[in-house]
Amino acid sequence: MGLAVGIGILPSFKSNPIGRILDMRELWLHSLACCFAANNCTKYMRERKNDGATAPPEEKATFLPTLLHDMGKIIFSIYFPAEYAQVLLHASGKETPLHLVEQQMLGIDHAHLAALLMQYWNFPESLLVPVRYHHAPEKCDGEHRFDAWLIMLANSLARDAKIGNSYNRQVYESGPIGAELGLDDKAVWELKTTLAKQQGEIEQFFQLIS
Repeated sequence: MGLAVGIGILPSFKSNPIGRILDMRELWLHSLACCFAANNCTKYMRERKNDGATAPPEEKATFLPTLLHDMGKIIFSIYFPAEYAQVLLHASGKETPLHLVEQQMLGIDHAHLAALLMQYWNFPESLLVPVRYHHAPEKCDGEHRFDAWLIMLANSLARDAKIGNSYNRQVYESGPIGAELGLDDKAVWELKTTLAKQQGEIEQFFQLIS
């Protein structure tokens, strides 16, 4: 389901004339890199669940919420291009996280906006809640907290691997995030290295679905 929905959603957003505000290729590459990172993480955890890593349920679906976690940025760019251009300009010169600048200047951040849209589309809470809290997983309820932390870690790993562009200058340290999922520094380093080696595969996948 996640792949099918993603293939349907990506081209529809990609066709909008918003390149002057966001480089859509770079943003989608970032989101796809996050998907690969999340998949790598869950696979790693399952294989090493006896070594202290959290073991996610076998049926855990990570593709769709991870792919759509930054969808709110695209919505801002489509419907509020002038205002969001100012947000991006303001955030580019500061170390303040982009989602906090969005809250300050627009009254809502991209994570909340994406969750509202997913709610309108009747997505289940298992998908929209982790997206809503991917910048504040500590505030997410227990049932969906793992997924929120996973998206946050995938976000950090994608930035560390320098694949795509999330338009967020703040650098989240991957180590402390990984620790929330039972991953030590060695595990996080291995995951980061694995993702960096997948850049060509990620770019090919982007071409396939776009």
